[in-house]
Amino acid sequence: MTVHDFDNERDTRLLRDDPQGLVVRYQKTIHVIVRKYIGSGMFAREEFEDVVQAVNEALLGKLSRIQAQYNGSTLVRTYLSSIIRNICLKIHQQRTREPKTDRLDGSIAADSASMQEKYVIEHDILMFRVILQQYDLQLPKLLLCLKLRFRIPLTPSDVVQYSPGCSEQEYGEIMAVFGGEYQAMTDKQIYEVVTPFMNKTERRSVSHDAVRKWIHARLQEIIELLNGSPPTSNYDEESLKLLVEDYFFPFLLGR
Repeated sequence: MTVHDFDNERDTRLLRDDPQGLVVRYQKTIHVIVRKYIGSGMFAREEFEDVVQAVNEALLGKLSRIQAQYNGSTLVRTYLSSIIRNICLKIHQQRTREPKTDRLDGSIAADSASMQEKYVIEHDILMFRVILQQYDLQLPKLLLCLKLRFRIPLTPSDVVQYSPGCSEQEYGEIMAVFGGEYQAMTDKQIYEVVTPFMNKTERRSVSHDAVRKWIHARLQEIIELLNGSPPTSNYDEESLKLLVEDYFFPFLLGR
């Protein structure tokens, strides 16, 4: 199973029956998030292993609470990713509140941290919003494609804003496939469903591969804009996926 094909049913079952096994399953996600914060300057590169260990210890300590609070309104992956981010922020904040406390690598913490470091998620989401606005008339299509690429369930407004003239049948067919969980679908299967819908909406005739290339090109544009020129961040497709989830589920940031 790839990073894009998480089985939410399996995750839910693990959370219920084997929460420690779920933490093991999410090591790759923890690594991606910690590396993102290292790239932002929140942690030093040599702190990677120590921060990962600290995140795992904190996550294991929260398992009972996570089991009690998870209500299934979002994917387990989205829910845990938000918790992992907040653990990283708390590690950072605890260190910056005490100017002379040792860092995880043994060095002395700085007397203060910039607001950008403390609120890096909010800062990056703001940047992401600004970038999205540049797509203007293509924005509804882009938002729809971002959700499809990262297996986020569509909402009725996603479909209607992109295709305001679609029929009830077309709307129903799209929502039947993408309105719930579709983590196990391959890219090919998704394109087979969505390409005819896009062709009818846009009154054209393109191949599945053309749709794939359009989405890939937009992802690369967004990543390049987020990273800046010269690069000041280290976004890739995996870390962009986490940012996209934060954009669509902002209420999870306060957890």
